[in-house]
Amino acid sequence: MTVSCVRPFARRWSKILVTLTVTVTAAAAVSADQETTRQAAAFFSPVDVQLVSVEVRVSDADGEPIAGLTPADFEVREDGEPVQISHFFASRPVQGHPASVVVPSTVPAVPHQELFLALYVDDVDTDARRRMAALTNLHTFLEQPLPPNVKTMLVRFNGQLRVVCDFSDDTDRLLAALDEIRDEPVFSSDREEQALFREMQGATTDQRVEIRNWMETQTRQKPDFSNPGDMRTKPYAFYEANNRPVYHDSYLPKIHDFARNKSLRSRASLEALQRFVGYLNGVPGRKAVVWVGGLDTRPGESLFLAWEELFPEKVGRQGMSPMMEAQQYDMSRDLEHVLELANSRRVSFFTISSLGAGLERISSVEVKGRDQSKRSGFSDIWGGEDELDIMSVTTGGRTLRDNMNLDEQLRNVSAELGAYYSLGYTPPTPGDGAYHSISVKVQRKGARVRHRQGYRSEGERDSKRDGLVAAATLGFTENPLGIKLEMRAQEPRPGGTFTVPVVVEIPIGSLALLPQKDLHTANISLLSVVRDDHGRLSEIHDREFPLEIANNQLVSAITQKAEFVLGMVLGNGPRRIAVSVQDTNSSVQSTAFIDVEVGADSTVPSE
Repeated sequence: MTVSCVRPFARRWSKILVTLTVTVTAAAAVSADQETTRQAAAFFSPVDVQLVSVEVRVSDADGEPIAGLTPADFEVREDGEPVQISHFFASRPVQGHPASVVVPSTVPAVPHQELFLALYVDDVDTDARRRMAALTNLHTFLEQPLPPNVKTMLVRFNGQLRVVCDFSDDTDRLLAALDEIRDEPVFSSDREEQALFREMQGATTDQRVEIRNWMETQTRQKPDFSNPGDMRTKPYAFYEANNRPVYHDSYLPKIHDFARNKSLRSRASLEALQRFVGYLNGVPGRKAVVWVGGLDTRPGESLFLAWEELFPEKVGRQGMSPMMEAQQYDMSRDLEHVLELANSRRVSFFTISSLGAGLERISSVEVKGRDQSKRSGFSDIWGGEDELDIMSVTTGGRTLRDNMNLDEQLRNVSAELGAYYSLGYTPPTPGDGAYHSISVKVQRKGARVRHRQGYRSEGERDSKRDGLVAAATLGFTENPLGIKLEMRAQEPRPGGTFTVPVVVEIPIGSLALLPQKDLHTANISLLSVVRDDHGRLSEIHDREFPLEIANNQLVSAITQKAEFVLGMVLGNGPRRIAVSVQDTNSSVQSTAFIDVEVGADSTVPSE
C-alpha cells in the first residue's frame, strides 16, 4: 500500500504488521546455588503509588527566585482542602544563590528532574514582523548556555503540525532548525480585519451624508418628535422604508464570513496544540512550552462591536446583540480543555505574542458600559492578548511581552526554569476522572507564587502507548531494558510497496524472570507504530509474548537476546518506525525508533 493512496489513512496502514517471529537462544546447565542466586536477583515486585507533583516557582517583588524554603513554608490545597506534602525537592537556583536546602528526613526528597523545553511556533494568523522579532530573540536565547538537564525541541504549526527538531541539547542543531523556519511564509488575517472595519467606518460616514441630503430633498417638513410613528425621527429607518439601500445590511454577512473563517483556523491551532500536549504525556517530568503565536478564541468580536457602534439604529430595531452574534464563534471552552490537559501533563506555557496590532488598538470605536463578567469561558480579562495571559497563568508559566525587552525576559525564563520547588502529595480521590484545582501559598511576606492550577485525575493511563507516541512524534526515548532496532533488507512487492523487516532485540538479562516450578518466565508487551513524512501515525499494534526458560538453561539465557522480527508492508519514502517494549512483570518500559527510507537501503540507527 502506498502513501499516495486516496483511501483514509487508517486503512492505508491496515497491513502494517504481517510477520512476527521470536528467537530465544539458551543452553547449558547451572548449579542449584547459581540458580537460586539468579532467581533472587531477577525477581521484582512492582509497587504502584499515585502522586501529584506540583512545580512551584517562588520569587520576590523584584522577580528574583527565593531560595531556602522548606516544606513548612508551603501550604497546598486541592479543591480548597489542605493536603499533606509527602515529597519535597528544592532545585539549585540561579548562580549566586544558595544550593538546595536540607530536607528533613520525614519528607522524602525527589531527584532533580530533567526539563523538556519545547519551542512551539504557531504560524496561523500571525503578524510576520512580530513573528520575526520573536524568532530573532529565540535565536539569541539559544545562543546562551541553558540550565543543566535541559533538552529543547522546535515545533511548528502552519496548518500541519511538524517537529522541526527533536528534543536535543545540541544548540547548533536547534539554531539550524530555527533558521530553517525563520523566513518561511505565514498567514495573517489582521489586515483583512482592519480593512473591513475601515470600510465600514468610511461607508457609514458617506451614508450619513447621503441620508441627510436625501431627506432634505424628500421632505421639507420638520419631523414630529411627539409622534412615535413619524419615521422621519429615525433617518435610517425612514431611508430604508423608502426602498433605499442601507450599508449595514451588506456588512453583517461579511463579518460573519470573516469570523467563521478565522474560527476554523483558530480551532485548527487549538486542536494541533492539544495533540502536541498529548504527545508530551509520554515524556516524564517537567515540561515547558515557549509558545509563539497569535491565538484568538473570540474571532470577529471586535468587528461585531464596531458594527453595533456604527449602526446603532439597526441594532436597536432588531434587538440584536453583537455579543450574541460573536458567541457562536467563541472557543474559550476549547482553550480551557487544552489547558486542563496541559496541567494534567505538567506542561507550563511561556507565551510570546506574534499577534498583529489588533482592531481594538486601531479602532476609534469605544466600547462603553459593557459587563465584562458575562464573557463566556474561564476568564474575565478584556483585551487583545487575553488568551496568552490565560495560557501562562493557568499553567504556572508567564507571558512574555514583545513590546518590552524580550531578549532579557527570555534570559530570565532560563533562570526560572532552573529554580523551582517540587511538591508531591497523595491525592484525596485518585483516579476519579475529575478535574481538581490546586492552590499553593508560601508563608513568606512579599512572595510571588506561580504553579499549575489543577489537574485531571485520569486513573491508570496507558503509559505504553504514551511512550510509543512520544518516540514516534517527538523523538523522545527511554531505554532501561537496552533494546535495539535493526532493519534488514527490504523486499519489493507488487504495486510499488516493500516488505520492511525490523528486528527488535531485547537482552534477556534485563527482564524480570519469575520462577515457576521448572521454568523462569517473562511476559513482553510489544507495541509498534509508523509515522510518515507528513507526521501522520498508523494504527498502534499491540502484541503480548510469553517467554519461558528452563531452569537448567537460565545462566546461559540471561546473556542472550530475544529477537522479534516485525514485518511491515510500507510504501516508499521516509518513515519512522517506533517500538515500545514493556516487561509486564516489572512494568519497566523501553522505547526506541528507527528512521528508514523505504525503497532505499539507508537507515538511521535506533535511539
